[in-house]
Amino acid sequence: EDGIRDVAVTGVQTCALPIYWGAFVPEQGALRTTQAHDADEHAHNLTAWDQRYDQLSAGRFMGQINEWRLPHMQVFREQTSQALRQSCRVWNDSFWFGMPDREGMNATRINGRLHGLHDVMVQPGGQDFELVTPDAHALFGLVVQREALANAAQRQGCQVDWMALTHAEVLHTTTEAHLACLHTLETLLPPSNTFNAQRS
Repeated sequence: EDGIRDVAVTGVQTCALPIYWGAFVPEQGALRTTQAHDADEHAHNLTAWDQRYDQLSAGRFMGQINEWRLPHMQVFREQTSQALRQSCRVWNDSFWFGMPDREGMNATRINGRLHGLHDVMVQPGGQDFELVTPDAHALFGLVVQREALANAAQRQGCQVDWMALTHAEVLHTTTEAHLACLHTLETLLPPSNTFNAQRS
Protein backbone atom coordinates (compact mmCIF):
# COMPACT_ATOMS: atom_id res chain seq x y z
CA GLU A 1 0.00 0.00 0.00
CA ASP A 2 1.04 3.54 -0.70
CA GLY A 3 -0.74 6.70 0.29
CA ILE A 4 -0.86 10.32 1.30
CA ARG A 5 -0.95 10.66 5.07
CA ASP A 6 -1.85 13.51 7.41
CA VAL A 7 -3.78 15.39 4.74
CA ALA A 8 -5.19 18.77 5.73
CA VAL A 9 -8.89 18.88 4.87
CA THR A 10 -10.57 22.15 5.84
CA GLY A 11 -8.32 22.32 8.89
CA VAL A 12 -8.87 18.69 9.92
CA GLN A 13 -5.87 16.34 9.95
CA THR A 14 -6.79 13.01 8.40
CA CYS A 15 -5.21 10.30 6.28
CA ALA A 16 -7.90 10.41 3.67
CA LEU A 17 -6.11 9.09 0.58
CA PRO A 18 -4.65 5.63 1.00
CA ILE A 19 -4.07 4.05 -2.39
CA TYR A 20 -4.74 0.38 -1.94
CA TRP A 21 -2.08 -1.09 -4.19
CA GLY A 22 -1.93 -4.24 -2.02
CA ALA A 23 -5.20 -5.43 -3.59
CA PHE A 24 -4.37 -4.07 -7.03
CA VAL A 25 -2.70 -6.79 -9.11
CA PRO A 26 -3.59 -6.05 -12.74
CA GLU A 27 -3.39 -8.96 -15.15
CA GLN A 28 -1.83 -8.81 -18.59
CA GLY A 29 -4.39 -7.47 -21.04
CA ALA A 30 -6.61 -5.91 -18.35
CA LEU A 31 -5.70 -2.39 -19.43
CA ARG A 32 -8.47 -0.69 -21.45
CA THR A 33 -7.44 2.04 -23.92
CA THR A 34 -9.83 4.25 -25.88
CA GLN A 35 -9.25 7.15 -28.30
CA ALA A 36 -11.67 9.75 -29.64
CA HIS A 37 -11.58 12.71 -32.03
CA ASP A 38 -14.68 14.38 -30.57
CA ALA A 39 -14.79 15.85 -27.05
CA ASP A 40 -18.26 14.55 -26.19
CA GLU A 41 -17.47 11.08 -27.54
CA HIS A 42 -14.34 11.10 -25.40
CA ALA A 43 -16.38 12.05 -22.32
CA HIS A 44 -18.43 8.85 -22.67
CA ASN A 45 -15.37 6.59 -22.94
CA LEU A 46 -14.59 6.58 -19.22
CA THR A 47 -16.27 3.53 -17.68
CA ALA A 48 -19.26 4.18 -15.36
CA TRP A 49 -18.94 7.99 -15.37
CA ASP A 50 -21.71 10.42 -16.37
CA GLN A 51 -19.92 13.21 -18.25
CA ARG A 52 -20.36 16.02 -20.79
CA TYR A 53 -17.40 17.88 -22.31
CA ASP A 54 -17.35 21.28 -24.04
CA GLN A 55 -14.27 22.16 -26.08
CA LEU A 56 -13.03 25.66 -25.19
CA SER A 57 -10.05 26.04 -27.54
CA ALA A 58 -9.98 25.92 -31.34
CA GLY A 59 -8.42 23.06 -33.25
CA ARG A 60 -8.69 19.34 -33.85
CA PHE A 61 -9.55 17.39 -30.70
CA MET A 62 -7.91 14.17 -29.66
CA GLY A 63 -8.39 12.32 -26.40
CA GLN A 64 -7.13 9.07 -24.95
CA ILE A 65 -7.99 7.15 -21.77
CA ASN A 66 -5.87 4.35 -20.36
CA GLU A 67 -7.86 2.63 -17.63
CA TRP A 68 -7.45 -0.19 -15.12
CA ARG A 69 -10.75 -1.32 -13.57
CA LEU A 70 -11.38 -3.64 -10.63
CA PRO A 71 -14.69 -4.27 -8.81
CA HIS A 72 -13.72 -1.85 -6.02
CA MET A 73 -11.40 0.58 -7.79
CA GLN A 74 -10.73 2.38 -11.07
CA VAL A 75 -7.39 3.97 -12.02
CA PHE A 76 -6.96 5.93 -15.24
CA ARG A 77 -4.84 8.43 -17.12
CA GLU A 78 -6.75 10.82 -19.37
CA GLN A 79 -4.93 12.82 -22.06
CA THR A 80 -6.64 15.59 -24.05
CA SER A 81 -5.34 17.90 -26.77
CA GLN A 82 -7.66 20.90 -26.29
CA ALA A 83 -8.94 22.99 -23.38
CA LEU A 84 -12.19 21.61 -21.96
CA ARG A 85 -15.03 22.34 -19.56
CA GLN A 86 -15.96 18.99 -18.07
CA SER A 87 -19.25 18.28 -16.29
CA CYS A 88 -18.66 15.09 -14.32
CA ARG A 89 -20.30 12.61 -11.99
CA VAL A 90 -18.59 9.48 -10.75
CA TRP A 91 -20.34 6.23 -9.74
CA ASN A 92 -22.22 6.09 -6.43
CA ASP A 93 -20.75 5.03 -3.08
CA SER A 94 -17.23 6.00 -4.09
CA PHE A 95 -14.68 8.80 -3.92
CA TRP A 96 -12.73 10.22 -6.86
CA PHE A 97 -9.20 11.59 -6.39
CA GLY A 98 -7.65 13.54 -9.26
CA MET A 99 -4.11 14.70 -9.94
CA PRO A 100 -2.86 16.46 -13.08
CA ASP A 101 0.48 15.22 -14.31
CA ARG A 102 3.61 17.25 -13.58
CA GLU A 103 3.07 19.69 -16.47
CA GLY A 104 -0.55 20.50 -15.63
CA MET A 105 -0.32 21.08 -11.89
CA ASN A 106 -1.05 24.81 -11.97
CA ALA A 107 -3.66 25.01 -14.72
CA THR A 108 -6.63 22.86 -13.62
CA ARG A 109 -9.77 24.17 -11.91
CA ILE A 110 -12.35 22.22 -9.94
CA ASN A 111 -15.68 24.00 -9.41
CA GLY A 112 -13.93 27.26 -10.25
CA ARG A 113 -11.15 26.69 -7.74
CA LEU A 114 -7.57 26.61 -9.01
CA HIS A 115 -5.73 23.38 -8.28
CA GLY A 116 -2.60 24.08 -6.20
CA LEU A 117 0.86 22.76 -6.88
CA HIS A 118 0.68 19.79 -4.49
CA ASP A 119 -3.09 19.44 -4.14
CA VAL A 120 -5.23 16.40 -4.82
CA MET A 121 -8.76 17.02 -6.05
CA VAL A 122 -11.55 14.95 -4.47
CA GLN A 123 -15.27 14.46 -5.06
CA PRO A 124 -17.78 11.94 -3.71
CA GLY A 125 -19.69 9.66 -6.05
CA GLY A 126 -23.14 10.64 -7.26
CA GLN A 127 -22.43 14.37 -7.07
CA ASP A 128 -21.98 16.72 -10.05
CA PHE A 129 -18.76 18.70 -10.31
CA GLU A 130 -16.94 20.72 -12.96
CA LEU A 131 -13.35 20.65 -14.17
CA VAL A 132 -11.72 23.17 -16.51
CA THR A 133 -8.53 21.85 -18.09
CA PRO A 134 -6.02 23.49 -20.46
CA ASP A 135 -4.60 22.42 -23.81
CA ALA A 136 -2.33 19.36 -23.93
CA HIS A 137 -3.51 18.12 -20.54
CA ALA A 138 -3.09 14.83 -18.71
CA LEU A 139 -4.94 13.87 -15.55
CA PHE A 140 -4.65 10.84 -13.28
CA GLY A 141 -7.87 9.65 -11.68
CA LEU A 142 -8.45 7.16 -8.90
CA VAL A 143 -11.98 6.08 -7.93
CA VAL A 144 -12.35 3.89 -4.84
CA GLN A 145 -15.49 2.41 -3.33
CA ARG A 146 -16.08 3.83 0.12
CA GLU A 147 -15.87 0.42 1.82
CA ALA A 148 -12.53 -0.35 0.16
CA LEU A 149 -11.23 3.09 1.12
CA ALA A 150 -12.29 2.53 4.74
CA ASN A 151 -10.61 -0.88 4.80
CA ALA A 152 -7.38 0.54 3.38
CA ALA A 153 -7.40 3.35 5.94
CA GLN A 154 -7.96 0.87 8.75
CA ARG A 155 -4.98 -1.19 7.58
CA GLN A 156 -2.83 1.93 7.91
CA GLY A 157 -4.22 2.80 11.33
CA CYS A 158 -6.09 5.85 10.02
CA GLN A 159 -9.47 7.35 10.78
CA VAL A 160 -11.16 8.95 7.77
CA ASP A 161 -13.19 12.10 8.40
CA TRP A 162 -15.95 11.33 5.89
CA MET A 163 -17.77 14.62 6.30
CA ALA A 164 -14.61 16.65 5.67
CA LEU A 165 -13.62 14.43 2.75
CA THR A 166 -17.06 14.81 1.14
CA HIS A 167 -16.91 18.62 1.20
CA ALA A 168 -13.16 19.17 0.71
CA GLU A 169 -12.83 19.54 -3.12
CA VAL A 170 -9.06 19.86 -2.62
CA LEU A 171 -6.69 17.99 -0.28
CA HIS A 172 -3.42 19.72 0.64
CA THR A 173 -0.49 17.30 0.69
CA THR A 174 3.21 17.46 1.34
CA THR A 175 5.58 17.75 -1.62
CA GLU A 176 7.13 14.38 -0.78
CA ALA A 177 3.80 12.55 -0.57
CA HIS A 178 2.46 14.17 -3.73
CA LEU A 179 5.52 13.30 -5.82
CA ALA A 180 5.56 9.75 -4.47
CA CYS A 181 1.93 9.29 -5.49
CA LEU A 182 2.59 10.75 -8.94
CA HIS A 183 5.54 8.41 -9.40
CA THR A 184 3.38 5.40 -8.57
CA LEU A 185 0.67 6.48 -11.00
CA GLU A 186 3.19 7.26 -13.76
CA THR A 187 4.71 3.81 -13.34
CA LEU A 188 1.32 2.14 -13.60
CA LEU A 189 0.06 4.36 -16.46
CA PRO A 190 2.94 5.89 -18.45
CA PRO A 191 2.21 8.55 -21.10
CA SER A 192 1.17 7.31 -24.53
CA ASN A 193 3.77 7.89 -27.24
CA THR A 194 1.12 7.04 -29.84
CA PHE A 195 -1.19 9.75 -28.52
CA ASN A 196 1.58 12.34 -28.46
CA ALA A 197 2.66 11.45 -32.01
CA GLN A 198 -0.89 11.67 -33.39
CA ARG A 199 -1.54 14.93 -31.52
CA SER A 200 1.57 16.44 -33.07
